[in-house]
Amino acid sequence: MAVTTDLAKQWLKIDWNDEDTLIDFLIQSAKEELLKSGVKERESLVYDRAILMLVSHWYSNRTGSDDSNDILSKPLAYGIRDAILKLKWEDISDGQTTG
Repeated sequence: MAVTTDLAKQWLKIDWNDEDTLIDFLIQSAKEELLKSGVKERESLVYDRAILMLVSHWYSNRTGSDDSNDILSKPLAYGIRDAILKLKWEDISDGQTTG
């Protein structure tokens, strides 16, 4: 199952369409973030959960870089780091090279 806008909206508990473009952007950004972290795109529930968790993190933390509550100063949640490590380990176990 791939992460769609509708699935992300369910995860975020959003039932309006005003922010669909933003949510699509965040989904694509999450995929790129995982790729740059050494995780290849795949059909996996763990991969999809990592995408949803990143989207949720960024959607909920939209502050500027000079704000005292800056998103850059907030570490990624354990669940996201855990998912990335599991996915990278899966690649290593399968003999694939990562990013």
